[in-house]
Amino acid sequence: MRKGIMVGVGLGFMLAVVGVSSSADGTICTLQADPPTPSCDQRVEFNVHAGVFPKRLPRKEAVPVALSLNGKIGIENGQPPALREAIIAVDGGVTIDPGLSTCWLRRLKSLSTNELLRECSGAIVGRGVAHVGLESLPGKVRTPLTLFNGGASGGLTRLFVHGEIEGPTPTSVVAVAKIARIGGGLQATLKVPPILEGDGSLLDFKITVERRFSVEGQPRSYVSARCPKRGIRATAESVLLRNETSTPGVSSQTFLSGALTISCGQ
Repeated sequence: MRKGIMVGVGLGFMLAVVGVSSSADGTICTLQADPPTPSCDQRVEFNVHAGVFPKRLPRKEAVPVALSLNGKIGIENGQPPALREAIIAVDGGVTIDPGLSTCWLRRLKSLSTNELLRECSGAIVGRGVAHVGLESLPGKVRTPLTLFNGGASGGLTRLFVHGEIEGPTPTSVVAVAKIARIGGGLQATLKVPPILEGDGSLLDFKITVERRFSVEGQPRSYVSARCPKRGIRATAESVLLRNETSTPGVSSQTFLSGALTISCGQ
């Protein structure tokens, strides 16, 4: 049976951020959401790192880059709450070019992983791996990820994440990110359905987004970036985590927000 999930690519944030540095690392201690209180009896940590390669970018002209994202979500005891929704804005330093081959959502939902890697290879724009914790099983479950270009329409660029939760009965995963141009920057909206009917939550992830291609002989890149004077700024306008496994000491809902800067200067 195939179940859709969004693999969280949130960028570590909150109502009170603890030690977010210019290298884009941060550790978060949540404020409980209902009612709000500065209690950290059951500490939730969202450690994250974001970077670009090459590490030094020009100020005015965007150049092809690889974008890396990795992070961990955890609590002191039990299973962490599940990442369900995030709205993330990135300033004008980053652009996305969806002009290469596309892979449609219906194919992602109907084909096996091997079939997708063969039939949609031209649409692959990144790879990664995540681990999911299940309330019903000890340890964590590995989930390889492949990112596919979904093309652009109606002012939105779509990025699909396909993976397969490994186990005796592998379960396919499909994620959708919708990216809009807002002012001079980008705004990504992530929707995260319950993982395995609420039994699972994201523990960690590593993703690299990079794809070079050409159109009519002209070289292009799925992700390009320049370095604004203060670095590339990312803001989590809203991040929602839900305690779907009723872990003691954790709110039913926790809302996070905040920002970080990726250093990229000459």
